Amino acid sequence: MSTTVNGVGSTNSRTAMMGTLTIQKKDNPYARMANFGKPQKKAAKQLNYNHREISGQIMRAKKAQSAATVLTRAKSKLAVLQRQAGTGQYNQKEVASAIAHAKRMVRCAQLKVRNLREEEREQKAHQKENGAKTQQKQGEVRRRVAAKERELKQKVAIEETQAVIKEKQKRSEMAQKRRMHRNEEHGKIAEADMKYIKEMSGNNSGCTGSSYDEASGIAFDISSAAIALAELALMEQARNEIEMEVEAEVEAEMALESGQMSDVSGSMGGGTPVTDSSAAAGGEAAAPVDVSV
Repeated sequence: MSTTVNGVGSTNSRTAMMGTLTIQKKDNPYARMANFGKPQKKAAKQLNYNHREISGQIMRAKKAQSAATVLTRAKSKLAVLQRQAGTGQYNQKEVASAIAHAKRMVRCAQLKVRNLREEEREQKAHQKENGAKTQQKQGEVRRRVAAKERELKQKVAIEETQAVIKEKQKRSEMAQKRRMHRNEEHGKIAEADMKYIKEMSGNNSGCTGSSYDEASGIAFDISSAAIALAELALMEQARNEIEMEVEAEVEAEMALESGQMSDVSGSMGGGTPVTDSSAAAGGEAAAPVDVSV
């Protein structure tokens, strides 16, 4: 074996045993000339793409507006990756995988926006329906309350009217009862007076014409016609007195109900007082009656 050393022209047996050694300097101009004109490969840049960034934002979006914002970011990220792929400075396989993932994220964001908008429309429709039902229920409650109030007012008015009617009926019954009692009393008095007159006329039956009782000052007509006329006159007078008394009592009660008791009292005080029935009957009996026929 021979050994060649650049720049050295001698050989020996030891180097022959070692083999061939070639030494070349770095600044060899021949080597530079051989590599001139050949394209030199540059190292690919590191692709800065986080596949969890957009997916996490999509999952955290709760409203359609926020999901639409995430969709805009996903589209922007896809456009950036497509521009980076066109520069040729990145690993083409890595860029292609990132672009495919970014496109899927865009579709997922679009789906999220569509679903959230649909849910929000349904929620608004449900709230509107519930609001309409609530308003209808409140209106029904107000209507029923108003109806109950009207029924209660009508019931109270009816009860008050019935109470007034019952009061008037009671007063009418009381006035009628007083009228009956007065009639009964005056009838008894008139009956007693007539019996007395008949007895007196029977005692004086032996006399003809008229007789005069000096003790009582009463002139009697002994004829039966005169007795009947006297009885009728007394009964009519008693009836008139009863009617006048009862009418006065009824008028007083009505005036008291209408708040005009004072005026009624003044008018009654200036008028002729109503005499007692027995006194009236006695006075009439004491006065001479012309019942001649």
